[in-house]
Amino acid sequence: MAQSIGLNENALVAITRDSLSALRAALFREVGPSAAALLQEAGFAGGPALYAAFGRWLSSRRLPAPESLAAGDFSSRASEFFRDIGWGSVSVGELASVMTLDSSDWAEGDPDHPLDFPGCYYSAGAFAEFFGRVAGEPVAVMEVECRSMGAERCRFLVGATDIMQRVYDAMGEGVAYDQAVAAGTLPRSDVAFQRRRVEWIREQVAVDQHLAVPRQHDGALGRQGVKIRSV
Repeated sequence: MAQSIGLNENALVAITRDSLSALRAALFREVGPSAAALLQEAGFAGGPALYAAFGRWLSSRRLPAPESLAAGDFSSRASEFFRDIGWGSVSVGELASVMTLDSSDWAEGDPDHPLDFPGCYYSAGAFAEFFGRVAGEPVAVMEVECRSMGAERCRFLVGATDIMQRVYDAMGEGVAYDQAVAAGTLPRSDVAFQRRRVEWIREQVAVDQHLAVPRQHDGALGRQGVKIRSV
């Protein structure tokens, strides 16, 4: 028999998807682009409790801790956990040297409230903290497809901070994210050469791309634990 997850003992609260969409819309209306940083910071803050809840959820099913799960089990267990707490199902995959998280029903992605750019900022922050704890080192997260933009899925890239920074920079110059990931795995001396060989895509669909990197300081923002730049 499936076991439900207790909210109180896991420091979790229930919030409706409509409230989440309304909160995001209100923040952007009141503070403009700075809303992305605020939502990501909130996601970072909730990451430790989310990771601890996942550990307890696994333990209640007599399964290993998150960092000890076999690779083949992690995707299905993570998907089941996030679905149980109301966020939606996720599929874990790989693209070159980065991990992908795909979801066709992610709660923060809302087709009924369309955006011109990927909008799951809270989730990106939470994932950066959550998967950094799984990996045992800081990771960066960037959403590259979003249901709020009309895509069929939300897709997040998760990877080492140096690789993801290169991917972010390449996308800022118009390179498609899959090509940017491939180029981002090369030594820095080879990246410029690789960029000259790819066909740059400049459709400007994602007009406001953000990279979430926890536990770093960005002097321009003056925030500890958040590094976000707009393209």
